[in-house]
Amino acid sequence: MRCVYCQNFRISQEGRGSARTIEELSGIMIALQEAGAHNVNLVTASHYTPLVAEAIRAAAAGTAYTRCMEQQRIRKPETLRLLDGLVDIYLPDFRYINPAAATRYSSAPDYPEWAKKAIIEMYRQAGHLTLFKASR
Repeated sequence: MRCVYCQNFRISQEGRGSARTIEELSGIMIALQEAGAHNVNLVTASHYTPLVAEAIRAAAAGTAYTRCMEQQRIRKPETLRLLDGLVDIYLPDFRYINPAAATRYSSAPDYPEWAKKAIIEMYRQAGHLTLFKASR
């Protein structure tokens, strides 16, 4: 969205970071699980969603379980559907309810409209958050 306050500017707009194959990403997920991670937190751009979904499937095939949390800017519902059944919890980053603010800070006047639809899709997939006390 190229928000005026972007904290990831160097990565998202200057092309920094490093490329990974689907196999490398799934290997990272498996390594995290083997190191004791309880989940894999993903922050992805919409155009990578099909590749991320493939990596999650590959990691799940190579492990007893894969727990994924998706923390992200709001995506369009059709993009979220690619993650159906792969993400345990969504942590939506809902920024604007007001179209004027969405326009001013992110040049996205339609953001509130499609953000609401995306949150409905996230809820359809993951349902209510249920908290429980973990046993030791």
